[in-house]
Amino acid sequence: MKELFLKKMKRDNSGFTLLELMIVTGIFMLVLIPVLGVFSSSYESYVVQDDISGTQENVRAGMLFMKRDVRMAGSGIKDLITLDGRLYGVEFENGVGDTGSDRLTIVYHNPDSSPCDDGNVPSGTWVCSDLPTVTLKDKMPETATAADVNEELKGSGWDEDCYCGGTLYTKPKFGYRVIITSPKGDMSNLLIVTGVLPLPDKLLNGPFDGFENKVLNTYPNKSTIRFFNEEQVLAVTYYLGGDNNDTLMRNSRSYNDDVGNPQPLAENIEDLQFALYGDFDGDNTVDLETPCDTNGDCINDESLTSLDGDTSDDGLIDSVRVVRISILGRTGTPHRELSPTARPGIEDHTAGSVDYYRRRLLQAEVKVRNLGL
Repeated sequence: MKELFLKKMKRDNSGFTLLELMIVTGIFMLVLIPVLGVFSSSYESYVVQDDISGTQENVRAGMLFMKRDVRMAGSGIKDLITLDGRLYGVEFENGVGDTGSDRLTIVYHNPDSSPCDDGNVPSGTWVCSDLPTVTLKDKMPETATAADVNEELKGSGWDEDCYCGGTLYTKPKFGYRVIITSPKGDMSNLLIVTGVLPLPDKLLNGPFDGFENKVLNTYPNKSTIRFFNEEQVLAVTYYLGGDNNDTLMRNSRSYNDDVGNPQPLAENIEDLQFALYGDFDGDNTVDLETPCDTNGDCINDESLTSLDGDTSDDGLIDSVRVVRISILGRTGTPHRELSPTARPGIEDHTAGSVDYYRRRLLQAEVKVRNLGL
């Protein structure tokens, strides 16, 4: 009986042999390896596409801001001569970045950027920006230190103290700036009001702090005179900065502020290039088709700026009609699973060495209409 029981137990002890397990494992691996390969390939593709997508977003964000500011170039400052000299709407500095990138400064008047009323206006005091616009009479000699105006100054605010952004201008020698603009808008000057005679309606513009200032009577009848807040003339500069010179920076400041407040716009920007188009060859046309290196109407390989001390080419700045912007973005990390590429040559900046970064180039041609008005 015992022997029969043991035989029965042996017959019921069923299972897999080692050979069977090895066969099953082999089949499983044959199925799993392709699945893992597909997953790995998909994940790598996702990482690359996500990196490239971020690069494209950075480039587009930078271009959005730049196009908006470039369109404003020269607005409200046509032929404007300040106490420090002439203002120009565009200042182009070629190849000044550490990596060979360009720098562009846009200058324009923004009447809403910095109001005089900062909440600290003394009681009963005029806000300077609220002073009414007056117009010039052309009766006085050009060298006179007083100018007649058509409007009645008594009780208008011009004959009272006024406040602007932390500064109180008191009579009788006010010392605040005004801008005079010709009736056609083709010229304008900044000067300093050194006094007001409400009877008989005269503004004084005598010498002030070493500045000759006697400009009012050189303008024609009906030229407009209004208070001018220097903080409202903006100079916006675009350049590459940051620790690795790969961040698109935007520095918006008043034109007489040398520092400003630089702000990062986009990361992983490898190159920033500009080309300026205008009637530089004097043939009354602007050629946008011919390549820049053989085009007399295109400048992309030298600076065009009034900031370099060379005044011989400053007149060309007023001829600028189109600015071509080129922003080259690069992925944050190299991708060695892809074929190597090189940084492309843009404008006068030659191509770089081969690497494994992915790049996206965005270009736009922006018309600067205010410079042609």
